[in-house]
Amino acid sequence: MYALTDVAKTAPGNAYGGDVTLLLALDEKNGQLLWQCPVNEGLSLAILAQEHNGMFYLALERQDQLQAQLMAVSISDGQPLWQQRYLGQGLISAQPNGTMLYAAVNDNAVLALDGTTGQLRWRTRFDDNIRDMALAQTNPLQLYVTTSSGQLAALDSSSGRLHWLLSLA
Repeated sequence: MYALTDVAKTAPGNAYGGDVTLLLALDEKNGQLLWQCPVNEGLSLAILAQEHNGMFYLALERQDQLQAQLMAVSISDGQPLWQQRYLGQGLISAQPNGTMLYAAVNDNAVLALDGTTGQLRWRTRFDDNIRDMALAQTNPLQLYVTTSSGQLAALDSSSGRLHWLLSLA
């Protein structure tokens, strides 16, 4: 069992609780602490916290200013494998698939990161604000992106190339 927490302090009145500072791995049978991994203080909202391919992916952002962090931690011992910080950017969505982690950020871009190393594989920008992103288990895998002006786009997951763009508004 995994938990994101701040064991050092509380923040009364904060709808999201205290700032996230630790990822804990607990034995689900007896609650024993197996390992803990510090994450950056002040990142108070978890967009994604998911186990995938022997890693635990975290996508966190601040509530008081635009700052996002994507990171991967080893499931076996809690050691950070990689971390990417995006100052001045917030996260809209993040989803792992296979060996990749896909993220939509608020500068109108979709990012594809190598899930093992955190290396940026591709970045596709849109002219409009991204509202959401979803993965479709098609062959080949596609990412669907919606924008604030009512557009729906399909991106190739391996290259970020735009397959098609449709206006729904």
